[in-house]
Amino acid sequence: MASEHMIRFSPLPFVLLALVVLFSLQSRAEAQPFETGKILAVERHEPETLCCYSGTDTPLPSNVVEYDISVRLGDTTYVVRYQTATGYVPTTWVKDHLVDVRVDKHSIYLRTPTGEELRLPIVSRKRTREKLKGKLNIRSLEYSGLLRRHFG
Repeated sequence: MASEHMIRFSPLPFVLLALVVLFSLQSRAEAQPFETGKILAVERHEPETLCCYSGTDTPLPSNVVEYDISVRLGDTTYVVRYQTATGYVPTTWVKDHLVDVRVDKHSIYLRTPTGEELRLPIVSRKRTREKLKGKLNIRSLEYSGLLRRHFG
């Protein structure tokens, strides 16, 4: 009689769970690798003042300090927002310092000196073109007529 009331366990939920875990681990392994970027600026972000509050409608001041960090990676400059309750900014996050960077669709991961990865939201991104320093731009010389005068 005891055998009639036995509960049968199906292996299907366990197999599905194993597949989900396997795919999530694989997607993490396929994540973008870190690249070397350059910090261009670290500026304290001042919150916008609200003009229309009065009396008890005034919001409480926040203890969170925000910084806008400009990072150049390749030909793109990203501005990301870093929030901290203590005011601490990693010591390597200073102007002209190299930093490990990984770009996602809406955020950037910066690696701290301790190896921790911090996910920061992208505030803006802008393609930059570095001017040629010490190199002649042949096309501009052609248009200015210098090539024809000297070589023509």
